[in-house]
Amino acid sequence: MRKSIIWLLIFSLILILAVLALFYSGPSKSSLFGLPNWLIYFFGVEVLFCVFYFLFTKSYWTTEE
Repeated sequence: MRKSIIWLLIFSLILILAVLALFYSGPSKSSLFGLPNWLIYFFGVEVLFCVFYFLFTKSYWTTEE
């Protein structure tokens, strides 16, 4: 039960971080590779999501033979 709550909190935090990208009102200067800062931020959130989703699947969806 405790492990489920931790995963819920992790994915809720990632969801909040993704939604915050919609409200980004900073300067749209180009930075890395000429991309806007908000796009790099959103890409970082997506990478974070993929890493935690991979760890989640390794801990819950194990194959049993």
